Amino acid sequence: MAKEKITRIRTKYNKLSNQTILNFHLRFHVKHFKEDFKIKKILILKQQYKNDFYINRSIICSTWNIKTIKLSLI
Repeated sequence: MAKEKITRIRTKYNKLSNQTILNFHLRFHVKHFKEDFKIKKILILKQQYKNDFYINRSIICSTWNIKTIKLSLI
């Protein structure tokens, strides 16, 4: 009788602790997913900025080259 009661208490405790662990893992994953999403968003924005910078730089360089070529021809 006492053994069965201890077993029931243990299984109840194990179920509760498993649920607590599961909840913790879910909260942990959601939190980290949000952080990862922010980091990825920042990285994407940095990459876009970098791309825009290089595109603008190449346009400026190409127009500058055209100007220098025209000047050298004169």
